[in-house]
This record gives sequence, structure tokens and C-alpha cells, in this order.
Amino acid sequence: MLASALDPLVSGGMMFAVQAAVLLSASKIEFATYSLVYSYVVMGQAVLSALFGGPLITLLSHMGEDARKVLGTAALRLQLLLAGALGAFSLAMAVAIGLAPAVAALAVLVMVGLSFRDAQRSVLASQLELGKALNFSLWFAVVTVSALGTVWLATNQVSPAGALAALATGALGTLARPIARALTSRVRLPRDLLERVMAMAIWSVPGAMFSWLQNGFYLTLVALSLSLSAVGEISAARMIAMPILIMASGLLRLAQVQAGRRLAAEGAASAIRNARQLALTCVVVGVLVATACWILDSVVDRRWLPSAYPHLLSLAGAWLAFVAATTARGVFTSLFQAMGRYRELFLCGAFVLPFVLGGVVLGPFALGLPGAVLPMVLGELALLALLAARAQREPRAST
Repeated sequence: MLASALDPLVSGGMMFAVQAAVLLSASKIEFATYSLVYSYVVMGQAVLSALFGGPLITLLSHMGEDARKVLGTAALRLQLLLAGALGAFSLAMAVAIGLAPAVAALAVLVMVGLSFRDAQRSVLASQLELGKALNFSLWFAVVTVSALGTVWLATNQVSPAGALAALATGALGTLARPIARALTSRVRLPRDLLERVMAMAIWSVPGAMFSWLQNGFYLTLVALSLSLSAVGEISAARMIAMPILIMASGLLRLAQVQAGRRLAAEGAASAIRNARQLALTCVVVGVLVATACWILDSVVDRRWLPSAYPHLLSLAGAWLAFVAATTARGVFTSLFQAMGRYRELFLCGAFVLPFVLGGVVLGPFALGLPGAVLPMVLGELALLALLAARAQREPRAST
């Protein structure tokens, strides 16, 4: 359990450190540019995780130890090939819309490396080898910090390209041997298992895209409707909530495995009851923390805030509310994934998405910059309510 919490804390902490280096050493516009580019790296990770991470960990969790190890290697090989194909397509698209080729190529390398790392962590989580996952994260941190330091010494700043270069070095350098092992492996996924994965992926991939559109596309919408400067301020405030979000992501990864085991051992009613309790706790804590942040924003002297980021505290309150809401929703998402109910996740996400995107565009005109974040909070809470209601009504697994 401790390793499951430390693993994402270390790896996510490195993402935080790299972003902080760009924030502190580059201009607000450069920081906004990095945030936008990295949001599309996250999109690639989400698609590949939905294709293999979620469905595969659900299926492997119910298999014996030997089968999990053999099939895990086969899955990593296929995931790497698909990541390469997605990366090549993404590179062509990024250059076509005007992104600098060097930045686009580095972003693709980061996406390939981090998505393979996510897949490996999912396989290790299915085998409950959480210590090995933590070991990879520690080496990733060491290599990334070294690369980041080299970039700083060579250029006296960390630009978007330098930050992406450091992340690519950390991800690919740490995983060079596992990547080589996966590429040279002759083990293939059995046809029946691959068909079961794809049956889930038909719904999990669109669902992941909807989730990213709901929680990641906001930066693009803000850039188009407001400005890059607004993107920079919203991204800076998000960093205050990132450590909590990082920890929550690790707990949710473990929650999916545990949900599958609880379903098998105790049945759906017990798993649903546990998910409801966890989600309610997250919501209550989020309300308290966000309220405290907004009260602080109303009384603090503005001279204490950076002049370039005057809305930092009000935005931070909105982001803390979002973290609580998305974690609570994630508890039920993990439960539905463990049940294999990807179709329902997709349909519920599709219902909520238009309202969220519309709110992100229109919210800032009514509520200021926090209005770009609050619609995502409401969207997560609405999705949580939909999933909780459907889990209660339909406890049996279905795709």
C-alpha cells in the first residue's frame, strides 16, 4: 500500500518539478505553451492507457501469477508498437498545424516513453509487484533531474523544449532495457484475450477521449477564447493542487485492482458500498479545503501575490475542488472498469461533456478565470452522480 502511494508521488512529483522549472525560469507565455503541449502528451497517454491499461489490468487481475507475467510482456510489446504508430501520426499533425518540429518530436518521445511506463506500471500493479514499479519511478526521477540540471547549466533556463527533452531522457533512458525486452519478445497475446481487450477498448478509448476533452481540452479552449496569458495563470494555479492529484492517481490505480478482487471475493454490493464511502469522503474534504482557500483569497493582501498571477488563490480553490471531485468520480470509474462496464462510462461521459465544454468557454465571462475551472468541477460531480446511480441500479457486470 505504501509503495502504491509513493510510486505516483515520485513520478508525478517529477512532472511537477519540471513544470515548476519552466514556470520559474521562462516567461508566462512560454509556460503557457509548455502547458498546452503537455496537455496533448497526456491525451496520448490517456488513449493508450484506455486501450490497454484499464482493460488489460481488469483481465490480468483474474489470472494466475505465471499467466500474468507471460501475457504482461506480450501486452507491453503491442502497446509499444501502437504508441509508436500514434506518435508518428501525432508528429505529422503537430508539424502541420505549425508547432516547431523539434518541440513536436520531443513531445512525441515523451508520450511514447511515459505511456510505456504507464503500461508497465499497470502490468506490475496487476501482479501486485508495487515495489518494482516504485523502483522504476525512483530511477526516472534521478535521470530526469540530471537531465533537467544539464539543460539549466547549458542554457541558464528551462524552456518548453528543454523541459520536454529532460522528460524524454528520463522516460526512455530509464526504460531502455524493458523496451528492448518487449520489442524482442516472441510472446504474443492469445487471440481470445486480445478480442476481449478490444471489446472493452471499443468503449474505453472513446471514453478516455471524452474524459480528456472534459479535463484536458480546457487549456485549448481558454487559449482560443481568452489568451495564452490566461492559460499560464490557470496552469500556475493548478500546480498548487497537483501534489494531491498525484497522490490520488496512485490510489486510484490500486483501487481498480482492489475493486476487481473485492468483486470476486465479496460481490458487487460490497464493492459499491465501499466506493460510495470513499467518494463521499473525497467530496466532503474537497468542500472544506476549497472553501478555506476562497476565504483566504478574500482576506489576503494582494501585495503577497505574484503580480503576473493575481487570481492565484481563487483559481487554486477551484482546482482543489476539482481534485476532490475528480478523485471521487475516479473511485466509481475504477469500479466500473473492474466490472468491465466501459460502455456505460462512455455514455455517461458523452452526456456530460457538452455542458462542460460550453461552461469552460462561457464561464470566464461571468465568473472570471475561476469560471474556466468550475464547470469541470460540476461536470465531475454530475458524472459521479450518474455512475453512482447506475452502479446502484445495475450491479451486474456488462460491457
